[in-house]
Amino acid sequence: MEINWLVLVAQIVNFLILVALLKRFLYGPIINMMDQREAKLRATVEDAEKKGVEAAQAADMYRRDRQELDEQRDAMLREAAAEAASERSELIRQARLEAQQVETRWRETIERSKASFLRDLRQRSGEEVMAIARKALADLAGADLEAQVIRAFTERLAQLDPLERDAMIAQIEDSGGEAMLVSAFPIPRDARGALIDVIGKQFGTDNSIDYEVSPDLLCGIEVRTAGRKIAWSLDSYLGELEDALARTLEEVTAVDAEEGRPDDRIQ
Repeated sequence: MEINWLVLVAQIVNFLILVALLKRFLYGPIINMMDQREAKLRATVEDAEKKGVEAAQAADMYRRDRQELDEQRDAMLREAAAEAASERSELIRQARLEAQQVETRWRETIERSKASFLRDLRQRSGEEVMAIARKALADLAGADLEAQVIRAFTERLAQLDPLERDAMIAQIEDSGGEAMLVSAFPIPRDARGALIDVIGKQFGTDNSIDYEVSPDLLCGIEVRTAGRKIAWSLDSYLGELEDALARTLEEVTAVDAEEGRPDDRIQ
């Protein structure tokens, strides 16, 4: 078979022209359009990735801000709760302190009132006891009791301490030898004379002794000078008892006051 080289060359030239035309007018625009679309797509993807990163960063920042806000809120709530608890504790402490102070003042007032009442009660009780004792002894006074009083006073003079006797003698001498015999009841003449003799022997007063009756003495007799006396009477015993009772009551009241407690024996 014989090859027609002219036709072959013409066909090759036509094919090359066709390829050139396709490339120029078909493939070129398509490739450019595809490149542009690819570039746009790439730019869109890059922009999307950039925006995704920015969104992730924004989300992280939001979470951090939210976490910080939550932490600040929790801290503020804890601080407010702590301040409220502290204020509440302080108010409770002050209230308790004020209540204790009021209770202490109230108890002190009660204790003072009780102590004053008990002191007055004890004093009045002692006075009443002594008054009743004196009245009872005064009601019981009689001839037998008066004779016992005279005998007791005579024994008192006989057993007088030397120092007391010397002091009485000196006092009588200073007063010019005068002395007074005093009794709570009238002493019969014979008994009075015997007493004056005993006094004269003890103090050297001879018979210069006056005599009087004084109801103020409770079943007693005394010999006195201007500044001294020697006596025996139930009143002196009651006086000693009264002093002892007063001292005892004062000691009991003082102990109660020091202990700061009410007296359990008297309600």
